[in-house]
Amino acid sequence: EAMTVLESSGIITVRPGVGMYVNTEANYGTLLEFSNVIGDNLYDFMNLIELRQTIEGDAAFYAAKRITKPQKERLESDYENLVVLSLEGKIAMKEDYQFHYTIVEAANNPVMLEIIKLVADKILIHLRESRAYSITDDSLNAQVIEEHKQIFRAIIEGRPDAAKEAMWKHHQGIKLRHQQFRINSGGIRNDS
Repeated sequence: EAMTVLESSGIITVRPGVGMYVNTEANYGTLLEFSNVIGDNLYDFMNLIELRQTIEGDAAFYAAKRITKPQKERLESDYENLVVLSLEGKIAMKEDYQFHYTIVEAANNPVMLEIIKLVADKILIHLRESRAYSITDDSLNAQVIEEHKQIFRAIIEGRPDAAKEAMWKHHQGIKLRHQQFRINSGGIRNDS
C-alpha cells in the first residue's frame, strides 16, 4: 500500500523485476502529501518498517558508493556512540536514529533524506519498545549490535550490495524482535 502511494504520488518509480527508485524531481508539496497519507492511514508498525527497509536499503547501497570523507567520519562517530551505549544496556534511540540518518544523508539524495525524516518520526515510539525489549536480553542486544556493525563496515569499505543486504537484514531483525516483544507483552498472538 505504501509503495503504491509513493508511486502514484511520483516520489518513486517501480520497475518490476529491477527495483524501486526515488525520483529526484519529487517536490516538497508531494512529500507533505506523503506525510499526511502516512499520518492518516499507515499506523501499522510493520508497514512503516517495510517502507524504511526499502528506502534505507537503497540509501545504504548509494552511501557505500557516494559517501564523502566528512560523512565517513560522522558515520564512524555515530556508530561508536551507538555501540557504546548499547553495550552499557541503554536504549540509545537518538544514537540509533542518528546512525541511520547519517547513512541516508551519505546516499547524497535529498529526496530520500526528506522521506526518511517523515517516516522515522512515526515509528520511534515502537522502536523504543523494541529496543527496550532487546537490551534486556544479551543475545538480542548482541544481534542488534552485529547488524549495525555489518551495515557500517559495508558502507565504510565501499561494498554497496553488502550494505544494502545488511540494511535489509537489520530491518527484518527489527520486525522479528518487535513481533516477539508484542507476543511476550500480550499485545498480539503468534498466528504466523
